[in-house]
Amino acid sequence: MRYQHIVFDIDGTLINTEHAILHSLQDTVKCYTYRVTTLG
Repeated sequence: MRYQHIVFDIDGTLINTEHAILHSLQDTVKCYTYRVTTLG
């Protein structure tokens, strides 16, 4: 399947990606520092 267009929504304008970004940041912090962070 070939794509004619690819859309990047980096700032969350088209899709609310805040939740996914924060959770991926939590996972990264946990992986490198072994500390669990909370959202808040």
